[in-house]
Amino acid sequence: MLFEPDPEYERSIELPYDFGEPFHKSFRLPPNLHVLGTMNTADRSIAIVDLAVPRRFAFATLWPSAQVVEEHSREPGPQAFRELLALFIEHAPEESLTLLPGHSYFLGDTEEQVRVKLRTAPAALFEEYLVQGYVAGFSGSRPRLLAVVAHAVSGRRRTPRASGGPLRPGDISLEDNAALVQPAAELFGLARERGVEQQAARLAEQFIVQNLDLCALLEVSIRRDFDGGEVYLQLDSGNMVGAVPLRSPLTQRFDFGLLVQPRFPWPGIGALLAETGWLVAPAPLRLPLLTRSERRIPPWVLAYMVLARLKTLLDHLERRFEIASENRSAPKGSVNWGVYAARSLPRGAFLAVPCSFPDLRDDRLLQGAIRFTLERQVRSLETQREQGAFVHRLIAFAEGLLRRVQGIAPRRPSPLELDAWLRQPLRSEPLLEGLQAIQWTAEERGLAGPSELEGLPWKMPMEAFFEAWVETVLRRVARSTGAELRVARRRQTTVPLHWDPPYADTQKGLAPDFLLRFEGCVVIVDAKYKRHWEEMRHSAWATVSEETREQHRQDLLQVLAYGSAAGANHTVCCLTYPCSLQTWQSLSDRKRLFDCAEIPARPRRLQLWLTAVPMQPDVESIAAPWIRQLAQVRGAALG
Repeated sequence: MLFEPDPEYERSIELPYDFGEPFHKSFRLPPNLHVLGTMNTADRSIAIVDLAVPRRFAFATLWPSAQVVEEHSREPGPQAFRELLALFIEHAPEESLTLLPGHSYFLGDTEEQVRVKLRTAPAALFEEYLVQGYVAGFSGSRPRLLAVVAHAVSGRRRTPRASGGPLRPGDISLEDNAALVQPAAELFGLARERGVEQQAARLAEQFIVQNLDLCALLEVSIRRDFDGGEVYLQLDSGNMVGAVPLRSPLTQRFDFGLLVQPRFPWPGIGALLAETGWLVAPAPLRLPLLTRSERRIPPWVLAYMVLARLKTLLDHLERRFEIASENRSAPKGSVNWGVYAARSLPRGAFLAVPCSFPDLRDDRLLQGAIRFTLERQVRSLETQREQGAFVHRLIAFAEGLLRRVQGIAPRRPSPLELDAWLRQPLRSEPLLEGLQAIQWTAEERGLAGPSELEGLPWKMPMEAFFEAWVETVLRRVARSTGAELRVARRRQTTVPLHWDPPYADTQKGLAPDFLLRFEGCVVIVDAKYKRHWEEMRHSAWATVSEETREQHRQDLLQVLAYGSAAGANHTVCCLTYPCSLQTWQSLSDRKRLFDCAEIPARPRRLQLWLTAVPMQPDVESIAAPWIRQLAQVRGAALG
């Protein structure tokens, strides 16, 4: 008998007879009882039951997984499953995909068990599928369908076809704030032959469904498109850069990777990380490794993350009792008198008493691994001194940490030791992150990207990174001009909005990125990590895309809204965009770094500025035009 799963209903019935203890005349299901069941959707003989069951159960579709077969079976089971999966995706209509045989047909503890199972079960099942017309799309592939089992049973290895073989590892790479059109057949390594686009469309759709959450980590939208002749994947990136692994639609493993690179060169980005004081930096993700490792990212970028984690680990290193065994001049703890009589007394070493006692000391094995990691990082940084003064500061930082473990012998941890540390009870976040840093160094991992080694998945928000860089420039400007700098990151610029009624469900305040305050003047700076500046510098307004123009209008309205809440007689609203060094130098030479407009707002004076900041680590040169421009504004405000 079936009962409703809704907790609002008491799941009980009255029995026709009194059955005594414990039920008497009432039978009740407790609320913590959950019924789980499996159902074969390919069975056509239970259609009537199918209509009743969904009303009382929640359903979840579970597809066969190649990974499960590979982990729990012997060849030729995994090989046969992969080839059958490719055939179903290529030829089966949508309604017939549920007929793909499940795991049990391909599992076995020995090779002989698998061959017997394939010979006695799937072959007859496929014959029935073809006779009943359940897989009509297979009519031209009947020999191939049955040959899969025949070859698997005979033990002969089939050469995979170009169109039906396993997916080749590959990458999808694009820049931030960009679009990419990727042919599906090319991505999946499908040969150009008849019917390939139908297979490419199915693989693309499955690829999107499986990886939607992973793409969202990098703010990448992905959709399938068809131009009448070829299937494409359309990808659009935002302000996030990084690398994440992607699942293969055939193997269900992370054989693909998505890489979003900054549109500005990495050497400049890397140097800016140090100039900004690492306010924003690449953050490793707890995902499987990628098949590529980005060597164009400066190695010291990862070195900083390793050193920061090791410092936190040393600060929080738990002290624990260990059983120490050593010779002492006086008994302590448990004394091994047999060893004392056999070794110490005959040699006249009366003050060498072998003792075992609990001792409170730091974990020396872990400290040895920390010293090994620090020494590796110092040697790597020594080769990068020419990158700039910030590398010298990193070396000094690492040497300071080395002095804290100078009494411990360095030792490279084994994978088993790292695994044992990670499995310890009451693991703290500093311990986990510190062990990760040790593991990266021991395995020589880099940040994932387009090269031939495995790499760490990571991400970095470029919008926050650009704001940190603009903050660094404005701090230099504030020191030179005597202005007061307020930063949204520290909640120093928020202006609350007072709604009537007060419970209006909308924005509660305005918070510009930066605010420079002089006597009688306020300069509001809003940093926008977009392509607008470069596009508008090289194209007429009429030729700029409508999407870019609309986004630029929104930026203008936003910064003007900030200006309306400034409350100063002279207010400057400034939009700041990133640009290349070449563009910035050209504009600087022509004295066109600041585009200024005057907005009638009597009795107040309201100005609008458009400017750009290059992604290059030269704070003094970049701040100089700002200082000159603000000197004019300050003079006008005081005059």
